[in-house]
Amino acid sequence: MLNYVDFGTINYLAVLIATLLAFGLGALWYGPPLFGKAWQTEMGLSDEDLQSGNMAMIYGTTFIVALIAMYFLAIFMGPDASWLSGALHGAIIGTVFIATSIATHYLFSQKTMKIFLIDAGYDVVRYTLAGAVLGAF
Repeated sequence: MLNYVDFGTINYLAVLIATLLAFGLGALWYGPPLFGKAWQTEMGLSDEDLQSGNMAMIYGTTFIVALIAMYFLAIFMGPDASWLSGALHGAIIGTVFIATSIATHYLFSQKTMKIFLIDAGYDVVRYTLAGAVLGAF
């Protein structure tokens, strides 16, 4: 049970690196190198739809929420985590908590299995990598 958090043990540089890694992975995952076009098609979004968004707000908010997530992942893992235990923690969080939550939302909104695998897969990989980074420092 997490009863006490010693904020002095949090490696803020590792949190920032994990955040940047998660952010960069998102750019690859949802961009042309990996699943960008498939995601766009499954979501029913045109190129014009994507370009019409407020990119500063979208990317800025995405970075902030990723920073918050990585900060609390570091707290959850504790100061004695290794890269391997961190990766395991991240994989468990990504799979058991996040992917199952996404599945619930997507079932009721009748989204396809393909979009579920793209979105949930990103979170599983993101948290696994971030946990490994946080545990390595």
